[in-house]
Amino acid sequence: MKVCLITGEFPPMQGGVGDYTRCLAQALARRGCQVSVVTSTMGGDPGNDGDVRVLPVVSRWGLGCLPRLRRTLAGLRPDVVHIQYQAGAYEMRGAINLLPLLLYISRGPATAVTFHDLKVPYLFRKAGPLRQAAVSVMARTAGAVVTTNPEDAASLGRHSNLIPIGSNIPPVVPAGYNRTAQRARWGVGPGQLLLAYFGFLNPSKGVETLFLALHRLLSAGHPVTLLMVGGMASDSVPVDQAYAEDIRIGLTGSPLGDYVRWTGYISPVEVTANLLAADVCVLPFRDGVSFRNGTLAAAIAHGLALVTTWPRQVTPATAAAAVRSGLQLRDGVNARLVPPEDEANLVRVILELAGDSAQREELRRGAWQLARLLDWDTIAQQTMQVYEKLK
Repeated sequence: MKVCLITGEFPPMQGGVGDYTRCLAQALARRGCQVSVVTSTMGGDPGNDGDVRVLPVVSRWGLGCLPRLRRTLAGLRPDVVHIQYQAGAYEMRGAINLLPLLLYISRGPATAVTFHDLKVPYLFRKAGPLRQAAVSVMARTAGAVVTTNPEDAASLGRHSNLIPIGSNIPPVVPAGYNRTAQRARWGVGPGQLLLAYFGFLNPSKGVETLFLALHRLLSAGHPVTLLMVGGMASDSVPVDQAYAEDIRIGLTGSPLGDYVRWTGYISPVEVTANLLAADVCVLPFRDGVSFRNGTLAAAIAHGLALVTTWPRQVTPATAAAAVRSGLQLRDGVNARLVPPEDEANLVRVILELAGDSAQREELRRGAWQLARLLDWDTIAQQTMQVYEKLK
């Protein structure tokens, strides 16, 4: 089967959708698909990424990208075009939303769309309802729709296919790994608590709540260090870059900044080394936890003792989708859950876990059980089943 994945970002660009697309492409290739990736001129190098052909041919994602995409697809002649959709990855423009309709009208290849979220493009000033219509048209005209989490699956209805996000960081322990030495690298000695946060910074991630919790812990005399793992912001979202820079400047010169360590953008094996060094991973999402977050998938895949936030607005349809898919975080079983923007409860749970190694180990076992659903070969198999239905 010849598959063309279209994505607004791709490594070496920093971004979750790009990392996801690379992992999916490689997993599909392992299962015998002939895979091409069409992406931004900023993403990837022309040629091959392993067994995957990469074509960084789109300079901007406005309406002018559509003729270029159609010419590229005519040369590739794929069986399936699979668009990885997140408005921010396409510069908040709506042209890509029209591609399934154009391919349908021209009797082009079958299309599938993975909605990494349901945020709408900008379009133009006072676009109003047209912005939501851009997402609706894309979902209605695609041959198949894939969602990554129970909330979006419930929103798009029973015709969507729920396939989760896997971890873009392989949970492989580095050769010769020494956890004590890795902790010492960040100035953390025996008896000290090391918290880890992983992921880009944006207002929805709740890092302000995490910093407030750190301040409370330090004020109460607890020896704690917070390790911020990975790059600060996606290359395709300038607003997030500005937000992350404001956070960095705010901590510079602050007493709290002495207890926060930043790894910066590092290799996957270095990410694993740092995540495994932590006692507790803290992901206090302001909007509530969701399986659309690749950082959540990474924490689960690494079997971390995780503290995160309760999902917001769990509807009966969302709960039913979660039960059917098995994508459920259960408090005390595979994670500890606290209300969003509640540093007092966050501190309480962190201290409970800090003093209870048995509970931390139980959470790790629960995470490893859940990680079976997030395996990339399983994800590729489920994706290929979607493609087969399009024939």
